[in-house]
Amino acid sequence: MKTLTVKHSGGAGDIIYSLPTLMSLRETHGIGHVTFCLQLDQPTQYSGWHPLGNLLLDADFATKLRPLLLAQPYIDEVVIYSGQPIDVNFDMFRTAGLNFASYSIPRWYFLLFTGINRDLSLPWIVVEPDTRFRDFVLVGRNPRLQSPWIRYDFMNEFAERIVFVGVPREFEEFRAQCPAITRFFEAGEFLELARVLAGCRFYAGNQGLLYTLAEAMKIPRLLETNVQAANNIPQGGPCYDALYQRGFEHWFRALMSS
Repeated sequence: MKTLTVKHSGGAGDIIYSLPTLMSLRETHGIGHVTFCLQLDQPTQYSGWHPLGNLLLDADFATKLRPLLLAQPYIDEVVIYSGQPIDVNFDMFRTAGLNFASYSIPRWYFLLFTGINRDLSLPWIVVEPDTRFRDFVLVGRNPRLQSPWIRYDFMNEFAERIVFVGVPREFEEFRAQCPAITRFFEAGEFLELARVLAGCRFYAGNQGLLYTLAEAMKIPRLLETNVQAANNIPQGGPCYDALYQRGFEHWFRALMSS
């Protein structure tokens, strides 16, 4: 095959986690041109509040995601899916009989193909770092997939060195525990978000797009894991995860002092 057209309906984190498989497909089969089709407005049910309501991917999120995908050397074109012929449907993982609360999300895609694998300790998203937050820790926390045994209030001690990243509603909920932290950043699109993450001191937060980007770029990172769907597995580079408060604080302080 000289060209490859793939489709994915989201969410954004699932798309990012499909990219190691796309890289392996391109390398294994000597593909010269990859077109990535984004399918919009597919319904879903999130475990908590989400900015997209009950959709996996809408036009706004697709617009925010497109520049990040195009910045990767293994993707040549990103278009909205409108029924055109495709070679690979990454949405196949949804009907593969997998337990979505288990295993490792990027490895779900490996299972759909014969002879496809990649070292997940290596980065698969590469961007030019934006160093405006190089002396700061970026922290994010969304309402989904939190550990019931972790609080962030100890971060008040480090308020001058922390910037919260996310959307305003998440920041408001975060400040209920961390009123001393007043710095907030909301990216205009996901390439900018990836660049500030790549340039920060380290990232700490729970499962979601922010952690997925940190994992994809292998920046220093700390994951607040969960018991509902612990399917984000830190691999490669300085990476840690914790389910309980003692471990979360331990690794956070260790990264602060490194």
